Formats: sequence, C-alpha cells, structure tokens
Amino acid sequence: SGSAFSAGLAWTSRTGWDVAASVQHVGSALIVGATRGELPQTWRAGIAAPVTQVRRARIRPMAELRSVRGGVAAAAIAGEVSWPGIRGSEFTIRTGYTVRNGSGDDHWPVSLGAGIGLGRFSLDYAMERFSRIDQMTHRIGIRFARR
Repeated sequence: SGSAFSAGLAWTSRTGWDVAASVQHVGSALIVGATRGELPQTWRAGIAAPVTQVRRARIRPMAELRSVRGGVAAAAIAGEVSWPGIRGSEFTIRTGYTVRNGSGDDHWPVSLGAGIGLGRFSLDYAMERFSRIDQMTHRIGIRFARR
C-alpha cells in the first residue's frame, strides 16, 4: 500500500522557448508485507530552444536536469528533427545523451525515439537500454495538445 502524486508546470515564451519543471512520486513509503521502501522521488527541470527551420525539417535542441532521491542525478542534452507530412501529419525522430552520477542507475547514456503527429494528437515511442541486465524498456505515449 502507499499513496503518491506527481505535478508539473510548463511555460512557453513568446519567442518559442519552453521551460518546464516537475516533481514525481511524492508520497508515503510503499509497504508490502514486512517490507517498506521509499518511492523514487524525482525532480526535473528542462528547457527547449525555439525551433530552427532547415529546408523542410524543423530542428529543436533541449536539455534537462534530474535528481532522484538517493543521490542519482543526471544532465541530458537532446534534440529532435520533425518533417511535415500529408494532411497535417508530422514525423519526428529524437535522440539524447545523458550523463549520470551515483550508483544504482544502469541506463545506457543514449536514448532514441520517434513520433507521429496528426493535428493535436501524437503517438510517441522511446527506447532505453539497461546495461547490467541487457534489457530494453519501450515507452509509448499518446498526447493531446490544446491550442
């Protein structure tokens, strides 16, 4: 048993900069039988630069700082490239590189992802690899953006 919440804020400037911050897993410890464990409370702050148009492609660099309770901190740089498709669709690829400190985090430093958008809806996929257990995590997200 246990309870937790997550919250975040995001802001977009008039010049196209996006700034966001969030806290995840704030709450009580999890209790399973006689075992008790703290949630991995995580603080994040990120920034994304305005989009740069290069021919038909739109390029956007980003950065993130992250801290997880227990001492693991990370700094990431990333970028995405998007191409417009037919009837308002869009195809996007993403990649990032993360530098981490502390032990207990066996993610590979490189992450990859792709997305397909149609109007205000998008479907995103991301892949992360773990070195110690030679396993991959696949994440799928669906997003609806207000105008």
